[in-house]
Amino acid sequence: MNQVVEQMRKEFGRDAVILNTKRLKQGGFFGLFGKTYFEIIGAVDSDKQEEVAPLRTVKNQKPEFNLENPVNNELKKLEQIIVPDQPSWSEAVQTVYKELTNLGLTHEIAFDLVRIALSDSPGQYWDNPIYLMEQVKIYLADKLAVNESWDFDSERKVVALIGPTGVGKTTTIAKIAAKYQLFSNCNVGLITLDTYRMAAVEQLRTYAEIIDIPLVVAYNLDELEQALETMSDKDLVLVDTAGRSHFNEPQMHELGQLLDVLDAETYLTINACTRNEDLAAIVAVYKQFGFDRLIITKLDETQVYGILLQAPLLADAPIAFITTGQSVPDDIEIAEANQLLQLALGE
Repeated sequence: MNQVVEQMRKEFGRDAVILNTKRLKQGGFFGLFGKTYFEIIGAVDSDKQEEVAPLRTVKNQKPEFNLENPVNNELKKLEQIIVPDQPSWSEAVQTVYKELTNLGLTHEIAFDLVRIALSDSPGQYWDNPIYLMEQVKIYLADKLAVNESWDFDSERKVVALIGPTGVGKTTTIAKIAAKYQLFSNCNVGLITLDTYRMAAVEQLRTYAEIIDIPLVVAYNLDELEQALETMSDKDLVLVDTAGRSHFNEPQMHELGQLLDVLDAETYLTINACTRNEDLAAIVAVYKQFGFDRLIITKLDETQVYGILLQAPLLADAPIAFITTGQSVPDDIEIAEANQLLQLALGE
């Protein structure tokens, strides 16, 4: 092992930092009589090299170093190394990685954040998990986009909520309508396309009567166009759509036709309890409609808020609102970046 360390430092200088060492057996019979190899994973300080990349060498073989590729190109190699059940990288890196996955982030996103933290940190801090975690927070604070305030001075705004079944679109529509009608001196109108569930229509009708705003039910494209014309004097028109499975192609095609007629801002509504695998699939399918913003609902039904980071990173779209219960209009908030970051990181 000492020979391998010297070989690495001779090639890359005394500033090369060792992140992990490993003893390997290759060949032989059932692990016996094989040759012993030694592997080192290390990195060079980004202040001293143009690119930061893992370094690898094996005893008695030519070093397989590669500093010409960016760190991104090494992701797949290291993904096999940094896994929760087989920690084989440095303790600091593994600590940060596990902390991120425990927050509900996928292994891929957690690994990418660790990689970014390393590349943004001087080499002397690579064994400091607190420092590395702070670099992760700085990066996320910069990347975490939120919705800009709505402006009704120039023109009316038409906003449609889309998303899977059961995420709470109808209740969220009612909350937004009440907030802007009652507290923002805004003239609001409602259109519902959720004619699959009569209970949803009646629920929204009840809210509309309480708030004292008009509601139009549209059963087809012609009625939708008429409804939009009826609401031409409104500052804000909120459109409720039926929940659709992202696996149902005919339903998704129908949704696309409706959105073409609407020509509205579209807000993808997602349940905070959505599993990582389902979140990725939902975002991928709904991206075909080019949604503008996200709404994360039902934060009161989970204690892990990694989705507040994961969803905007996957969707490349800001979060507009979060909802925290069933009460109308109280349990909804305009998203604020620091608040989302603190929630997601368990702070």
